[in-house]
Amino acid sequence: MKKSFFYLGLTLLAAVLVTSCTKDEDQNPFQELEAKGAVVNITDVDGFFDLTDPNATVTFTISTLGESVSSLKVWKSINGATPVEQGTVSSFPSVQTYSVNDAVAGTGVSAGDLAVGDVITYSFSDVVTSSGTFPAGKSVGYDVKCPSDLGGIYDFSTESTGTAPWTTGVVTTGKIRFDDLGSGTYDLYTTPTGGVEFLDISMGAYFGGWGYDGSDATNQNSMPNTGLSTGRVQLSDLCNTLSFKGASQWGETYTFNNVSVDGTGTVLTLDWINSYGEGGIAKITRTDGTTWPPLTK
Repeated sequence: MKKSFFYLGLTLLAAVLVTSCTKDEDQNPFQELEAKGAVVNITDVDGFFDLTDPNATVTFTISTLGESVSSLKVWKSINGATPVEQGTVSSFPSVQTYSVNDAVAGTGVSAGDLAVGDVITYSFSDVVTSSGTFPAGKSVGYDVKCPSDLGGIYDFSTESTGTAPWTTGVVTTGKIRFDDLGSGTYDLYTTPTGGVEFLDISMGAYFGGWGYDGSDATNQNSMPNTGLSTGRVQLSDLCNTLSFKGASQWGETYTFNNVSVDGTGTVLTLDWINSYGEGGIAKITRTDGTTWPPLTK
């Protein structure tokens, strides 16, 4: 019995020692590297690759800890492809700034080949110190996308059009709010003159077409987009190209006949129709002292 207890005690002690060693390594994954080299830090990561502005840049800062670093290599990869060397950095901290053209140079991909959703990743290797050359084990990725900044409250004047069994040619005015949800997606809200705010992808056409009372909030139940989780149509801005996404609670889909900005840049005209035949021509005027981007459909 004593012999069995002795062996059991040795077994438990060994288990504790193994666990303790593993825990220490987890607490300091750079322990070995710090003892004989340096750790690379990537900070101040900022920006994205803007398809509408090839001169726009992304930046990050490379700094080091531990031993003095004489140089390291920066690599780039588009959507996980084989990395291509971007260059060598030999002083630290170092702010790295790259444009779209910098990012694609030498990769076999042109700036025109990039699309929204692509990712360009920078990684680092060959960290040279006096005690040797080590891997950095770090990377930073940047999305390729287009900025969208349509959010705000503006004046609207919308005429009901289309072929549905409703009244066409009726004009409704008031305020329209573009609620920016990020990534170029917007919910639209209208407040008819003298009325209350409605979630309203029709941009006011429903009030004229169906004769709804804009001061009666219960009319929301008869509007498209009742509820935010289901039956919801939204406006999408992808690189200044507007479209509708989603469907109404009745399964209706929406398309644009025409999208245009006037010569002053302040009036956006959105001519739309849905699969039921309801439509509208909305003239949306900026009131914030700025202009619309060159929006199209």
